[in-house]
Amino acid sequence: MRRPFSSLSIDQLEAILDKAIATGDTKAIKAIVGEAGVRTTARAGRLLVRAKSALDVRQADLFERSPQTSRKRPAALHSNVAAKPGNRKPTPEQQQAIDAFLSGGSLRINAYAGTGKTSTLQFLAHGTLSRGQYIAFNKAIVGDAREKFPPTVDCSTTHSLALKSLHSDYKKTKDKFAGKVGTKQLAEILGFKKTWRVDRDHSLQAVSQAYLIQQTVRRFAHSGDEEISVAHVPRHGSLLTASEDTLKAVNAFACDNAQRLWQRMCDPKDAIPLGFDGFLKLWGLSKPQIAADYILLDEAQDTNPVVLDVLRRQNAQLVYVGDRYQQIYEWRGAVNAMDAIKTDAIVSLTQSFRFGPEIAGEASRVLRRLGE
Repeated sequence: MRRPFSSLSIDQLEAILDKAIATGDTKAIKAIVGEAGVRTTARAGRLLVRAKSALDVRQADLFERSPQTSRKRPAALHSNVAAKPGNRKPTPEQQQAIDAFLSGGSLRINAYAGTGKTSTLQFLAHGTLSRGQYIAFNKAIVGDAREKFPPTVDCSTTHSLALKSLHSDYKKTKDKFAGKVGTKQLAEILGFKKTWRVDRDHSLQAVSQAYLIQQTVRRFAHSGDEEISVAHVPRHGSLLTASEDTLKAVNAFACDNAQRLWQRMCDPKDAIPLGFDGFLKLWGLSKPQIAADYILLDEAQDTNPVVLDVLRRQNAQLVYVGDRYQQIYEWRGAVNAMDAIKTDAIVSLTQSFRFGPEIAGEASRVLRRLGE
């Protein structure tokens, strides 16, 4: 078998396939099918599925020409579409989401409880042959998504996506990227042994000093900021009423030591672990580009600011979906992206399949009082 593309990388093959699909080059698509079929990587497998699907669409077009209509054509990104999942027909609201998605612009889907969020995302993913990236924080949700989305969509948690691009030096020991250090142990590592008397009314024991530094780094890791600053230093207890001089001293101590701690966390040779929040932050600071044509962010109401910042820098089409009333991870620095983001289009899914019209009516009245 001739392999004209045998010397090309998978990135080059994907680029050739994208161009071949856009131009209708059946010969090139067939060559991609042949080349991807003899490679054994997961990306090659996904490329093979895309190429075969594109080939099926091209061959079907030879025999079935749809009549021209006045309906606006989808954006070039989604010019080739796959079959919809099963025989289900989208609701009018779901169809609005599909149309907005096919236009190629960014999209926010407000999906209330039981309104068919998952099936809507399936319609979007099955409605195009473009490469998709599905992202969610919860591992169980991602596992369920893998069973429902086509092979053209990669499904990952935010942390697994970050871990893939983490330098191999960090992965030599699991403790470096997944370990934890308690405040007592951190105080010993940093050499804190004595109580620090800030002024006549305020003092910090060694463990409290370590806690202050640890929390400063934690708040930085949860933020979209690029550097540790006074904004990340926690203020609580007697510090809420402390003098300006006292606060200045505490802030300087916390920032200086937090910066040194973060540098050690980022050193692959240092035993102090990055932890899950740390390597997610390190990934965000690297300003990564996700290899996808479109990105589906599920449970957007519980998104880490680091992830939001990464997504804002992407060239891919962005789709945020969530329920602003179901935020549960605020304690770990998550923000409600359904309130924070701006998109080209907004669609709401309000028709619930979990209860009848009477309960829906009562719920709607409550939401109207809340300004929804």
